[in-house]
Amino acid sequence: MAEPRCPYFNRCGGCSFQNVDYQTQLDNKKQQLVHAIRADIDPDLKDIDVKVFSGEPYDYRNRMDFIFHANGLGFREKGRWQNIIDIKECPISDQRLNLLLAEVRDFFREPDAFHVKKHSGTFRYA
Repeated sequence: MAEPRCPYFNRCGGCSFQNVDYQTQLDNKKQQLVHAIRADIDPDLKDIDVKVFSGEPYDYRNRMDFIFHANGLGFREKGRWQNIIDIKECPISDQRLNLLLAEVRDFFREPDAFHVKKHSGTFRYA
């Protein structure tokens, strides 16, 4: 097990494996890929040599969909899609996106945030 770097990890629905050691994550991806190859191509394949290439465990995402809400910008809460968690910074996001998030947050100090239940408001995603 690993210590999640994200302070929102237990609540945010954005990522699920920060508490799993990175090498274990890569091993799991490899097993899933081998399973998919056997299921979709040939179930009798015995030796499948699959290489899983992955970059850094953090600071790698180059696209994020932040949601406007009454308290700022954020992501949907895990298991409670109607709730939005205000995110100041996301550890899996490229740092340039985190800087942009701060700029967007400053620009829209009081956004007319979209209300999920009422289906009203101007801004929904950033």
